[in-house]
Amino acid sequence: MGIMAGRLPGFELSGNGINQIKKTADFLKNKGITHIYSSPLLRTRQTANIIKQDLDLSFLSFSKYIIEIKSSLDGYLRSTLLKTNFDFYSDHYRKNGDETMDQISNRMFTFINKVKNKHRGKNVIAVSHGDPIMIVRAVILKLPLVLNSIRDPENPFMKCGEMFKVTIDSSDKFTIQKSFTLD
Repeated sequence: MGIMAGRLPGFELSGNGINQIKKTADFLKNKGITHIYSSPLLRTRQTANIIKQDLDLSFLSFSKYIIEIKSSLDGYLRSTLLKTNFDFYSDHYRKNGDETMDQISNRMFTFINKVKNKHRGKNVIAVSHGDPIMIVRAVILKLPLVLNSIRDPENPFMKCGEMFKVTIDSSDKFTIQKSFTLD
């Protein structure tokens, strides 16, 4: 894709994206998934529907808490953003009204805590977006909320269709691990 879709409406999964999500859904079969939540954006709704259908789930709900980041850089060329390492967060690039990493973390953990309380002991899928997921990962790993924590060359940014598994034990301790990687 040539531009940063962000929260812009109308961006569908590509044919390649659909194939990647079908591989992800195959991985999820027989994992005891009971519920699926999705960001309300079209591409995540499509992703969630593919998984829901392939896993024969009856529960699908949409949550604004797991939506893509709010950034004034939506619609910019990805080649332009690459030069900044996709830095949506520094004062140099962020505009008034754009979300900070702390704000994204807060809304993502609001969602996680709501799901944890509602579906304790269940296997739940949340279809979200790269930066919000990488920010959750950074918080769980107790990394500082800075760009290098989510764009670390030694821990590459997640790809479409990849998954992280967040586990919450009985004492509410969070762990996170990559559980599925596309080859």
